[in-house]
Amino acid sequence: RRSLAPCFLAAGVGISLVAFVVVLFLPGWMLRLEADFATAAGEWREVRLADGSSVELAPLSGIDVSLKDGRRDVRLLAGQAFFRVTPDSERPFRVEAKDVRATVLGTAFEVRVDRTGTAVAVAEGRVRVDHGALSRVLVAGRWLQVDGAGGLRDGIRSDSEIGLWRYGEIVAHDQPIASVVKELRPYFNGVIIIASDAVARRRVTGVYRLREPVEALRALGRAHGDISVTQVSPWLVIVSAD
Repeated sequence: RRSLAPCFLAAGVGISLVAFVVVLFLPGWMLRLEADFATAAGEWREVRLADGSSVELAPLSGIDVSLKDGRRDVRLLAGQAFFRVTPDSERPFRVEAKDVRATVLGTAFEVRVDRTGTAVAVAEGRVRVDHGALSRVLVAGRWLQVDGAGGLRDGIRSDSEIGLWRYGEIVAHDQPIASVVKELRPYFNGVIIIASDAVARRRVTGVYRLREPVEALRALGRAHGDISVTQVSPWLVIVSAD
């Protein structure tokens, strides 16, 4: 009697492959169906709106735009966007991300939304951020983050670092490797795995190139001799300790 083991093995491999494809591509497909403008992994896009404002979208980002009835409303569905707004005193420009709203008349700022919450950082001008009963005005160089539980964090960041991803770089100041990997993931058309919590917690400082995420990880590994970066396939990279 023929063994069923090879059949089960083949079925298991097939299921794993399907699951991998779903994890890799489904979020991007769903975002493109829902958004007016969206980007795929590793894709940058600049959108010029009808009012003259511009929006730069980071990879795996999407927005809905409504410029009608005297309103200028944008909803950030996912990812990260940098806005340069054309002044119009009669029509404030509003960006909504989850339950956070940023309102401006004319300025440059970025908004980011992910599983950890929503963040707003101002490069030029002033932005009012509203969240529930909170209403706070941010000036250039200030940022504010609302986490998933409604907790607030704020601080100061160099103007040159706000929206730095638009130029293909990120700067890490004594940050855990997990944070660097989180920044690089949207720029890699595949999966990056950190092998252990101990590696994820290791703190690093450096400037990393987003357009070459695998090489950025290898540079991180070279700077910390006991960190190994292994590219198993074009779509899978593992960061581990030697």
